[in-house]
Amino acid sequence: MILITGGRGFIGSYLYDFAKQYDDVVIIDNLSNPSFRSKNNNINIDLSNTIPDLQNIDIIYHLAADISVINSISNPKHNYQNNVISTLNILELARRLDAKIVFSSSAAVYAPSNTIIDEDHSLSPISIYGLSKLHSEQLIQMYNRLYGLEYCILRYSNVYGYGAKFGVIPTFISRMLTNQTIEIYGDPIRDFVYVEDVAMLTYIARYYTGIYNLSTGKGVKIRDVFNILSNILNYDKPPIIKGPRIGEIEISILDNSKLLKTFDLDKIGWKGFVNIEEGLKRTLTMYSSHQQL
Repeated sequence: MILITGGRGFIGSYLYDFAKQYDDVVIIDNLSNPSFRSKNNNINIDLSNTIPDLQNIDIIYHLAADISVINSISNPKHNYQNNVISTLNILELARRLDAKIVFSSSAAVYAPSNTIIDEDHSLSPISIYGLSKLHSEQLIQMYNRLYGLEYCILRYSNVYGYGAKFGVIPTFISRMLTNQTIEIYGDPIRDFVYVEDVAMLTYIARYYTGIYNLSTGKGVKIRDVFNILSNILNYDKPPIIKGPRIGEIEISILDNSKLLKTFDLDKIGWKGFVNIEEGLKRTLTMYSSHQQL
């Protein structure tokens, strides 16, 4: 049996959809930020002050987190408790059950760089959110050294797709569909990875050990994302360009070569990452069919 924390959230709901084909799945989610696409049953627990009383769990996918960089800066205590203390409690559960943990980390743990970032790049976050993910990683590695806890850590780049509430892409889509103006802060470049790719690769991470970047390895300008969506949606307002926001990295592209060399992707029929144009089309198609922003 497997456990998914944050299984009612954006990425967690896709992971559940993939995992339920092969496993019995238990979801823990405090429903502070459920994805509107998820209607699955869950155990409602606040992991920041509770160690779950569960049995017969072999794999724990720990995705529950407060993911907003902006909120982490305005309310650092809340972010740290939700992310780091929750991880500590999940680690205690994993230690008791002798379960392996697959942890969703973030590109935010890295120091800013103008070049592509591999797993050996300097770890120096510029936000409380990034620091909370780094401290969670360090706790996991300490539990491995002290107690032999098995783990796999995945550092996600920018995940997008239908069901996301936060981030530049759902913001652009929502505002374009309601004909509102759009602000772009600086000239950022991001490594956008489609959520269904993330769910599949996160699921099979259970068979591997170590730390891996989960990304496409390709940078896309936010302004290009704006242009692609504008063309598809026939949105004709120009963006309002502002200065970069505090705590946000200007360029973030992750080297995924370690994951691609290590994970046996042929066995799962891997056909490569969904490109940004196709991913945005799929996202918009699902928004249209479900009429949900």
